[in-house]
Amino acid sequence: MNQLSLYQRLGGYQAISRFANNLLPRLKNDSHLGRFWKNSNSSNLSSSKNSNGLIKYLCFYAGWSTHLPQHNVGSLNITELDWTKFMVHAGATMEALQVPTREAEEIISFAISMKNQVVRH
Repeated sequence: MNQLSLYQRLGGYQAISRFANNLLPRLKNDSHLGRFWKNSNSSNLSSSKNSNGLIKYLCFYAGWSTHLPQHNVGSLNITELDWTKFMVHAGATMEALQVPTREAEEIISFAISMKNQVVRH
């Protein structure tokens, strides 16, 4: 039996784009997380530069792309509190977009697997 990838089950590129475009404004408007965009040149909270990078990254991990975009999250000084707030917003985004339980659990598992690479220790 040929099993569909998470990318396919979520609805492909357009669904992942909707996720990123829903999540980014939440993050940027958060009183704590907004600092990561404080010096951004873009007045558009869902600027194509921000969205495209996130979309490509998510597509890679959902099983679509074979090329991982370059990201240096270590220089962002992401704290445990940042992580927790991000996860709350990601959960709210999944709920708003009605991501099915199975796929939401896979997304959460993936995020948790990345935590040690992202959060400053």
